[in-house]
Amino acid sequence: KNRRIADARLSYSPNQASTVANITIIFQVTFPIPSGGTVELTLPGFSRESGSQGALSLLHPELASNQSSVAAVNVSASWAPSSSLLALSAPVGIPLGWLNLTVLDNSGIALPPFGLAPNDPSLTIGGRPHPGGYIVAVPVAES
Repeated sequence: KNRRIADARLSYSPNQASTVANITIIFQVTFPIPSGGTVELTLPGFSRESGSQGALSLLHPELASNQSSVAAVNVSASWAPSSSLLALSAPVGIPLGWLNLTVLDNSGIALPPFGLAPNDPSLTIGGRPHPGGYIVAVPVAES
């Protein structure tokens, strides 16, 4: 199966254990994610503050399809606490290119209580073409 996601990077602000943070995600879509598909990040040890619910707040999801073209993308995000899964979905799909977005701290996502090792291989990302579809998850390249 074709990997749909490559070269993913995560950064956190503030980068402090057990702290609710802005989480910036940058990755390359190497095979289009169709409408109904998702990009899934597994974030073991991350949690969501009690009382936080519903969709996550995102800052400027943008897709750079080439070096001169950057466009806003209609993306929503959800959190599955039992699997520490952050799912990104786009009603019209996600075309090829680099996606850059930030999950804002008011979404209530907190870093693991014991922090994170640099480039932790347990942080994974993959693209699922449709609900129940096959996903190839790969470690996040840089975190």
